[in-house]
Amino acid sequence: MHHPDKTQASRSASAFTLVELLVVIVIITITLSILGMATAEPGVGRRLNWGAQFLSGKVRETRGVAAMRLSNARLLIHANPAQPELMWQSFVIVAETEIGSGVWEAVGDPQKLPTGICWVPPAGASGWSGPLSSGGKPVQTSSRIGLWQEGTPCWAYEFTPSARIASKHYDLILGEGSTIEGIGILKNSQNFRGMHVNAYGHVSEIADMVQIR
Repeated sequence: MHHPDKTQASRSASAFTLVELLVVIVIITITLSILGMATAEPGVGRRLNWGAQFLSGKVRETRGVAAMRLSNARLLIHANPAQPELMWQSFVIVAETEIGSGVWEAVGDPQKLPTGICWVPPAGASGWSGPLSSGGKPVQTSSRIGLWQEGTPCWAYEFTPSARIASKHYDLILGEGSTIEGIGILKNSQNFRGMHVNAYGHVSEIADMVQIR
């Protein structure tokens, strides 16, 4: 008399278990998707923004070092093809030990921009049609700085003890790129970020770091 009820209950239990299994699978799939998005490499636009914020902070820090030490300070940008993993991507602040001494010492260790993001040099690169960095001057390091080799060619953005810059203005541009076999490669000239430093050393705010057309 009760067998049909038992069979129906058994089927209901099986059906309920299958639904639970499907729900669990869906939850796991969604969770893995979210984790994948969280751990995936950030998009180029986000990395460019991070790089712009980082570089803006380094420029301001360089200005502060010059004012606090009452000496000249420079933000150096690595430009040595012999170290492609650092070229156009690594930065360090140096300060002159005494004004006019020509002796510079590092202030902290070199740091790097996010992967795939580079400083755009004043000379640009093959195929690049976007804006170029301007101001500053080419120099060489006199000693080893972290992973930087002694005599590394680099580009210097210099600040004086009065917190002014040693030029009329600086424009620092970041774009997509890397270095392959010692040659700087820049791509997608429509996707870049920039900042302006006026003669008084004022750096454009992050909100003003818009694409320069």
